Amino acid sequence: MVILKSIGAFFVRIWRWIKETAWVQPLLIVGAIFAVIFSIPYITEWANGLSGTQAYSFYSQHLETLEGQMLDDSGADTDADRLAIALAGNEAVIREAKAGGTYSELETGDFDTSYGEKFFFVVWEDDCAACETAEGGLRYLADNWKKYNLMPAKADEAFALHTIEASQESSNDDDRAFTEMGTAPSAFNRWTIRHIDLFQQLATDWDWVNSNYKVNEGIGDEDYLKFFVETSDSSDPTEALGSFPVPSIVLVDYTEEAIAQDLAGIREVVFSVPGETEQERAAFLMDMWNHTATPSASNPFTHYQG
Repeated sequence: MVILKSIGAFFVRIWRWIKETAWVQPLLIVGAIFAVIFSIPYITEWANGLSGTQAYSFYSQHLETLEGQMLDDSGADTDADRLAIALAGNEAVIREAKAGGTYSELETGDFDTSYGEKFFFVVWEDDCAACETAEGGLRYLADNWKKYNLMPAKADEAFALHTIEASQESSNDDDRAFTEMGTAPSAFNRWTIRHIDLFQQLATDWDWVNSNYKVNEGIGDEDYLKFFVETSDSSDPTEALGSFPVPSIVLVDYTEEAIAQDLAGIREVVFSVPGETEQERAAFLMDMWNHTATPSASNPFTHYQG
């Protein structure tokens, strides 16, 4: 009891000194303000953990489902099919405009923008640490859009995201037509086979080897080749199944700025999101979003290559 009284008396004396010492009070107030500001990212991460948003719920909110996925167009298109068809159609518009020498005449209205003029597209799977890390950055970016220096280069742009879960199960996964193949029982594998031309053609249409981020950060070719579903035998696409990189974070951009800089369509892809905190990861993703901004040494996605 004596010890407790001594401790209590000590804090009482400190409190009395603070109240009687005028110059200390504003310093304490300023210090408290800065402490709150710098703790916001960590408080946000802690709160997200408590609310259960840490594990894929944000991805799921923006999911293009694979339910009912077929190998071809013999059945109804899934949501994931419709997204891939739109992407492939827009890449064809770009390819034809370049072949005909009319690329500079393209306008945003020439594209299927039912998914937005600009958006992130993410392929993810369950039980994937890198997918969780990327999700945290995307969620923080969406929640704090236009805050804490997370500013789009164009003020009127809104955050947009579409995702596909590579580990999603479909009610027709056990159909004999698929199980007997042995190599394509999963819905995502069937989706990949059906839309393999989108990815393999992209490897030719896009000068990915010299893309800004890849060059600036010294990224190797391996994950890019897996993203393009490269195979040694073009007649057997199943050879590459199971190796599609997850996460694959793609920026799709049909804005006037992207067209002007020959960056329209799928022209930015990363396979991890660096950063110690969600705020840092969100800043990286905002750099990716701002790939058409004024070249800057601080943004590896712009034209600066040091």
